[in-house]
Amino acid sequence: MTWSALAWGIGLLGLGTGVAGRQLDHSAAAAIADLLGAARSTVAAKVRTDFLLGPFQGRFASLEAKAARFALESMPLAGERGPGRVWRVARMDLDFRDFRLRKLDVRGFRASIPEVRFQAKPGAKPSIRFLGSQEGSGTVWTDAESVARYAERRFPALRRLRVSFRGDLVVLEGEATFLWRTAEFWLCARPRVTNPRRLGLAPVRVLFAGSRAEGQALQAWSDLLAGLIDLDRDLGLNGSMDAAEATVHPDRIEVRGRVRIPARVQSEGQSGVF
Repeated sequence: MTWSALAWGIGLLGLGTGVAGRQLDHSAAAAIADLLGAARSTVAAKVRTDFLLGPFQGRFASLEAKAARFALESMPLAGERGPGRVWRVARMDLDFRDFRLRKLDVRGFRASIPEVRFQAKPGAKPSIRFLGSQEGSGTVWTDAESVARYAERRFPALRRLRVSFRGDLVVLEGEATFLWRTAEFWLCARPRVTNPRRLGLAPVRVLFAGSRAEGQALQAWSDLLAGLIDLDRDLGLNGSMDAAEATVHPDRIEVRGRVRIPARVQSEGQSGVF
């Protein structure tokens, strides 16, 4: 490494303290806000560096980012390598609140992702391009009203939906056009992970037009609700999360799983540059 490159690296890292450290935090927050399309006032970032090895190995110890009230067509976390040096952060912690992913209003998303690779460009408008990472853990959750709005957007045959959480069950009621007939319906179902990229509901009991659905009618409801959410197709996660477990709580439905920054974007979306 040349002395000029070392000096640039020290300047980029800011040694995580004092004015330089605060400026680095400010720059990271401004860049993340620009990436997410969020107001600068709703984003905060904290960068910590490895005092002994960081300037020589181009490593951050951690990056913490918090953001709220934004909307995305896809999670803009993956990009392709461009010219310039690749830097690393040992752990990136994300905490996003009250945002929209395509048709779903998300109340919260937390993730801890290890060994994140990125490229950085300092300056008046700093930018970072995330390249990839190892696997970490993450949790995403939303509330009953958001589930109802999403289901209506996802399935036009369901209208005037009301959703509630009771024990380990999700309860849906409203009006449905089903098998060429429109009527009131009520159902309770358990959330399930049908595969790592797909979430659905498994009906326990369905009432349609006052009658209990059984046999082929119940199977038709099961088939409809099995594909409630495709994480990549419906939410634009681009392979960044594999769901492992879905649970119901009194005020939310929560999905836990493995998260990562894919080495390359797997579907159309933003470039991963901020």
